[in-house]
Amino acid sequence: MSEEDEKFEDIDAQVVRDDWALALMEQGVIVRLSIMRWTAMTNLNYHELGIAFGDDQTQEFMSRYIKLGQEKLLPPKVSNEIIMAERRARNCLIEHSFDTIWGKFVPYSAFAEWKEANEETKLEFFEVAKSIGDRYDYIVEEVRRDYSIMGADVWRRIYPDSDGAPSESFLQNFTSKIIDKIPSRDEIIASFKYNVTFFKIPLPSFIQEDINKVEKLIQDGEITAREHILEIETKAIIANEYRDRKKELIDGFLESTVAHLRHHIAELANHTYDVLQRNEKDITMTHVKRIKRIIQKVKTLNFHNDSEITNILEDLDIEVSKFKGERDKKLISIKLRELVELSKKEVTPESYAPLIDYMDIR
Repeated sequence: MSEEDEKFEDIDAQVVRDDWALALMEQGVIVRLSIMRWTAMTNLNYHELGIAFGDDQTQEFMSRYIKLGQEKLLPPKVSNEIIMAERRARNCLIEHSFDTIWGKFVPYSAFAEWKEANEETKLEFFEVAKSIGDRYDYIVEEVRRDYSIMGADVWRRIYPDSDGAPSESFLQNFTSKIIDKIPSRDEIIASFKYNVTFFKIPLPSFIQEDINKVEKLIQDGEITAREHILEIETKAIIANEYRDRKKELIDGFLESTVAHLRHHIAELANHTYDVLQRNEKDITMTHVKRIKRIIQKVKTLNFHNDSEITNILEDLDIEVSKFKGERDKKLISIKLRELVELSKKEVTPESYAPLIDYMDIR
């Protein structure tokens, strides 16, 4: 093969790869998860700690250069309930998506499963809000009791020569200032918000289509150029940006999805392999569950049809599904190592049939 033929072959391979990547971008949506709630934190100040300054200059310096941090307005156990509910929701999306430059890309192969799980985590999130509302009075009293300990310490700092316990009026005044920072029951519940939005990856073809539509409306006299010239110019700039950054965008997407899945599966397989080698006995149910989780992960996220991974996992699935004592530990170990080695290879499409016609951005 001549040098010129090799050059054209490389170009053709790149074209196929690019078209394949653009088609894959059509096989899912970007999901944006927005979770908001009252943070239950406020800024701590020197006065609350019973710290006084000898002059205004020192006080001004401290306020400009030193910050004390924050104080919590919910008992740790209650704060953890909120944090865990929010974490479950975010982890649910992470488990069903790829982290691309546009955001969390959820392939259609994982969308239904994620949506069902997301509805459950959303319900749990608002159940926590309702539970806090139901326990509001008890929670406030617990905060009051806890901060009375701090109030006693502040009393000793303000009145170092006092031998007695802090007065009830002092503690009442001290804790009331803390409690006043806690919103009402209804305000706390209303602060819990859970929103999900979807959008497609904005491919260059779609931007160009929008430009063409506006230009046609101008030609037909339905709108004036002056009315939409800014829109056309803006979208044209974006389209040109896509052209200029084509390789970066495509490489980034493939690295975040196709390559990432292989690397992630390889990490899981390598860990399972190491655990397996440390156990001289037969394959245990713990090993089986680990491998089954890997298989399920691929079934969910293998939107690009990585046949090499699929074939290895099918062999693994057959082997680990056998009865105890019949499983071939050596064969399972070999297959796990094959998964690890596979992550070092670049994924290339064996065949490709474009789903849509793209704007020529080559």
